[in-house]
Amino acid sequence: MEMIFCPLYSGSSGNCLFVQYGATRLLIDAGKSGKMIDEALDMIGVDGNTIDAILITHEHIDHISGAGVLCRKHKIPVYATEMTWSAMDAKVGKIPPELRSIPHDAADPVGYRLWGGGLSIATATDLGHFPRSVRDAVAGSSLVLLESNHDPDMLRHNDHYNERLKQRIPVSYTHLTLPTS
Repeated sequence: MEMIFCPLYSGSSGNCLFVQYGATRLLIDAGKSGKMIDEALDMIGVDGNTIDAILITHEHIDHISGAGVLCRKHKIPVYATEMTWSAMDAKVGKIPPELRSIPHDAADPVGYRLWGGGLSIATATDLGHFPRSVRDAVAGSSLVLLESNHDPDMLRHNDHYNERLKQRIPVSYTHLTLPTS
């Protein structure tokens, strides 16, 4: 049996990863509109009604913006830590109670490591650094997705970000920085 891993979106405008092993289909984060995620799933031949769960890494809007819509439309359970639920509750809209579950500047950020057969896939997004605890947790994975999309120069010149956000992002625990040439 094969494991399928397909990043649908990755970056500061939105994050969403599709993972499948056997009949189990998951989304890790849902940081684009529900419509955009449904369209991306259609492009890879996956019906949104066949998604078994959405796993949320943390409450930032680029990781949750479509979670509520997808949950309500397709009756998909959403999994997040209790602190993440508290921090994202108002941002995702009403999630039916039966579909709720319980080093970044988020309330309670998590990464995921999923096993299928002899394979495992690990995700660690929005890291500000790569601590030993994360390295140990992903060691031996068949595939590791680490997001490194912070560009300090791009940040300084981005007119869409307010000064408060520009001041928050450069801190060492928010995002890995792209290598400079």
